[in-house]
Amino acid sequence: MNVIQTGAEIQAALDKLCNTGGKVYLPVGCYPLDAPLVIDTPSSHLQGEVWAYNLDPNGVFETPYGTKLRLNGKDHPAVSIGVKALPAGAMVSDIGIQGDILGMDTRGMFDCKRPFASAGLYLGGQRVDQGDFSKVSCCGLACAVSIAENAEIDACDFRKINMDGCCVGVYFAPAASYYAHFNRCVIADTPSYGFFADGSNSIQQKRGIHNVDITDIHFVRNCGANHLAEEPAAVYLKQISRCAFRDNIVDAPGTFWYYERIDAENYTRQVYKTTAIGLYIIGNQNRIFNNVFLHSSRESVRIEGNGNVLMCNVADGDVILDGENNTVNALSFSTEGAKLILKGAAADSTLLFGVDESRVVRLPY
Repeated sequence: MNVIQTGAEIQAALDKLCNTGGKVYLPVGCYPLDAPLVIDTPSSHLQGEVWAYNLDPNGVFETPYGTKLRLNGKDHPAVSIGVKALPAGAMVSDIGIQGDILGMDTRGMFDCKRPFASAGLYLGGQRVDQGDFSKVSCCGLACAVSIAENAEIDACDFRKINMDGCCVGVYFAPAASYYAHFNRCVIADTPSYGFFADGSNSIQQKRGIHNVDITDIHFVRNCGANHLAEEPAAVYLKQISRCAFRDNIVDAPGTFWYYERIDAENYTRQVYKTTAIGLYIIGNQNRIFNNVFLHSSRESVRIEGNGNVLMCNVADGDVILDGENNTVNALSFSTEGAKLILKGAAADSTLLFGVDESRVVRLPY
């Protein structure tokens, strides 16, 4: 039995799957990567023995445990996925991915023009159908999961992924997307966005983003040191329509925990605070259900668009709607001063059910 020790040996094992697909298994150990691992064969599975986990809850200190891919350099992703033929079915599981960084300060690392650079999982070149990515732990990267450029994804599932201490958790700007599902992840301590989706690439190519589902995710301390030009928010869904954001917790947007390079303990953090929106959506006919917003530093929710439905949400900051024919059902506030603010056309066209009218402010044109 050949023992895999290097990234080149992993790639050689993946290349051997070209005719049939199959699994490449990585025992516990650290595997340095001078180039991305490329999965381009249908029905291929890259699996570790057990996913590496960070030595503390917020992804600051690198671990020696588990199966770990470690980047050498910041100009390439760890794993690049995109298959040449259909059906697809690529899988990555039970692996930790560590960025090439001294200390854990990832501020300013992510560049929308180079979404592959220092990414954990990168989908950007070809179609991925029925991909399954689970139990992956990403730490110290520019972006944990980057889906961009010419990516076309269909029925892909991203679940139980820990994205700690990366500059951006998820960057989602594919050429086309159908029924992508992000589920049961933790996206914590990202100095920039926890989840940043931009549908303009798909709109320009006239292909579409359909039914993205963001479910049961804990967003914790996101966008406390944002360097990008967009509005700061823990979750920013721009030009995204007919998608779902449900059963999530958005906690402490605008908080950043900084550690010096010499720090070795969690308690040595320096806490910086700014203001960031909890959830910011620009789009139509989205469904925002059963979410909880905690320790908001600005408005908990801002929605700009038409026909969006908000149901059974709990917020401790303002909820702002701007657009026509939106619906709000059973909105609860956990602080005394928070309001539902209806701007422009929303002042007259928003349907309200189970909302305390004393909490509603209407700002017509």
